[in-house]
Amino acid sequence: MAFGSGRAFEASVENIAEIPGIRRIIYYGDLDAEGIAIPARASINGIQHGLPPIEPATVLYRLLLAHEPTVGDIIANDRALSLVEWLPEELRQAAHTLLSKGQRLAQEATNRNELSVEQDWRR
Repeated sequence: MAFGSGRAFEASVENIAEIPGIRRIIYYGDLDAEGIAIPARASINGIQHGLPPIEPATVLYRLLLAHEPTVGDIIANDRALSLVEWLPEELRQAAHTLLSKGQRLAQEATNRNELSVEQDWRR
């Protein structure tokens, strides 16, 4: 498991390729346009360097979607549809609605108690 802060993660993907034995890369970040675009772009870059595709941490995003969103940027329908393609199908509609309404969810909304209850972060 590794942690990065958004764009820092995106920039470090090439370095991850230098670590032998990487079989999966699972990402959890903000649900807003940039928060979704970062792992999608990093995944493309990583694949070009021999890494597996970057996967969304579905369980954690599901937890995040249970929180109250805050104000974000309104994202045009076509762009929102394109962005949510990185997410698993079961979360796409909720994420699309969030983006289209000009709302966002910061990953920090999921607190330590929630994370300690949900032990299977790798799905």
